[in-house]
This record gives sequence, C-alpha cells and structure tokens, in this order.
Amino acid sequence: MKIQLYFSSLLFSAALALESSEGPYSLKFDALEQCVDAGTDEFHLNVTYDEEKGTYSGIFSKNKALDDDTEIAIHIERLVDNEWKEDISGNVGGACSLIRIFPSSVQSMLDAINFSECPIPEGTSVVKNMKNDFQFPFMTTAKYGKRRGEMTFLDKKGKRLGCVYMKANVVPA
Repeated sequence: MKIQLYFSSLLFSAALALESSEGPYSLKFDALEQCVDAGTDEFHLNVTYDEEKGTYSGIFSKNKALDDDTEIAIHIERLVDNEWKEDISGNVGGACSLIRIFPSSVQSMLDAINFSECPIPEGTSVVKNMKNDFQFPFMTTAKYGKRRGEMTFLDKKGKRLGCVYMKANVVPA
C-alpha cells in the first residue's frame, strides 16, 4: 500500500512539474472563434476544426483592408493553480508591420487565406487547412499549460473593429 501511494504521489508530482515546466513548445488551439464583444465586427473569423486533418477551415470576412491602420491588441491569460492569470497583454502594433517583422509566425495563417503580402484587401477570404500547430521564432521556449485570450483589431483611435477568442494548450514540441 505504501509503495502504491508513493508511486501515485510521484506520478502526481511529475504531472504538476510537466504542467509548470518550460521549453521548446507547440501551440495547439482548443477554440478559435469570434469574441462575444466583436465591436463593429469589421473583421470576422468563422472557422471549424477538422480533428482528422488537424486543421481549421472556414471564412475570414473583412469589411476594410487589413493594413497598418489596423492595430492588433492581445490579451492572454495562463491557467495557474486553477486560476486564470494575465500572461501577456498590450497593443502589439499595426497588422502589416507585424507580418513583415514576424513573417514565419503568421505564414500558416496567410497560406490558409491564400495571401502572401500585406495589406490584405477587404472581402471574404476562404480559410483552408490552417494548421493547428504554431511556434513563434521570436519565442523559442514557453511555459507549458493552458492559455486563453483575445486578439482584437482596433482602429487608430482604439475603436474595436473585431476580435478573435482563443483557448489553447502550450505543449512540448
């Protein structure tokens, strides 16, 4: 009985250590959908996940061009001890500037909507087979565990033009 209890404790400790550890990672989305508060909804993502392929497909509607007049703000929380805590938050700049600075970070997203450069014109883009496996080259390691957050599209005055809600798991690569 003592050995079984000891072994169970070791497994529990190992699971906790894995969840709080850090290293090379892959970001896997559990949910990727429109926020409850989408603002004016000028940017609207509507995708579904194909578990067999491990990809998202659907549409990305844009009532205006996605360019540097569109700022991107992110707010990400990390689950720590069953409580959501702020992980990353802030305005990260114009959409096209981000694409130019970190092209490989968003390449699978751009490929999925069949665009290779910015600005991305207004209209409806078909999202096809967007991989559910992301790494960011500017961030070689990350703390493993669950995340949730929003990526918000803003005009230069801070008006909310659209928003994507995400739930994800950061897992070892």
